[in-house]
Amino acid sequence: MKIAQVLIASGFGGAERLFVDICNGMARRGHKILAICPADFQGISLLDVGPDICIEAVNSHWDRNPFAEMKLRRVISSFQTEVIHTHLARTASLTGAAFRGHPMPVVANIHNYIKLKYYKYINHFVPGTEHQASYLKSNGVSDKDITVIPHFTSIQNISPSQHDFSIPRLIAFGRFVQKKGFDVLIRAIALLRQKGVALELFLGGAGAEFKSLKKLSSDLCVSDFVHFCGWVEDVEGFLNKAPFFVLPSRNEPFGIVVLEAMASGNCIISTRTRGPLEVLCEKSAFLCDIDDHEDMARAILDGIQNPDSARQHAVFSHRIFSQKYSPNIVLRQYERLFLKLRKCSQG
Repeated sequence: MKIAQVLIASGFGGAERLFVDICNGMARRGHKILAICPADFQGISLLDVGPDICIEAVNSHWDRNPFAEMKLRRVISSFQTEVIHTHLARTASLTGAAFRGHPMPVVANIHNYIKLKYYKYINHFVPGTEHQASYLKSNGVSDKDITVIPHFTSIQNISPSQHDFSIPRLIAFGRFVQKKGFDVLIRAIALLRQKGVALELFLGGAGAEFKSLKKLSSDLCVSDFVHFCGWVEDVEGFLNKAPFFVLPSRNEPFGIVVLEAMASGNCIISTRTRGPLEVLCEKSAFLCDIDDHEDMARAILDGIQNPDSARQHAVFSHRIFSQKYSPNIVLRQYERLFLKLRKCSQG
């Protein structure tokens, strides 16, 4: 198939990572990919440019832009595209408007609990979780226009046996914003240190809360045990720095980082947020309440003080990843959907 993957965003978070992985994964499976993204897209160097992936630059800071829509129509049509696959609201708004009334199917990956006003011209929705699908249905989207396909990660699959779960070392990473809950994690670390528990945290990321998080670690006297590592480019290498991975989020619609930790054989400690709860369970992770540093400290302690149990959790989550979230399993679901939509569009 000839598939246009479209992302009008310059940053690099979970949605952008999925865009890159789908482009590369579908190309490796023999499809021709037109990757449309801004010229300054931070993940552009990760695309496997070659005979099966070509890149076109489209920029827009607005949800409606006649010049961007015109270019989208031109480059997508000239590629002889069969299916258009969009990511994030601005992309869906621009691409949907550009192909309004056109028989070519326009698909939108759903990475959050969206505002449907940006998706009025989308033909088919692909949420990553059943809860997101329920949200779409409750807002008037027909069941026939929804296909749930989980996210995936292409990072190297590493056995939990590569980790030493007797080492009380934790890692966490992501954007330094309030919903990610890194302040709660630092408070949990401080509480455990006050109780005499020897442990350290490697915290990767950047963002608006960097200074406040640094100040919090200083105020709580854990600066020597919370190491700020900057934005994480090498996810695989970072996950190998410690046996325990923590997701302290207050809100996480899916959380690709959870899949990365599962694939890397880490023992996972996570809050009970919507997305991770569809991926994790009590057998695969040590779970704790949202926005509760005491309960998070309890979950961390359960993991680091019980290496055998931590290993069992990691083995279970690694097995679930291999069965449900590995690249080929998820990409086959996209292929089936795209073939069905192409057939319907051709009458």
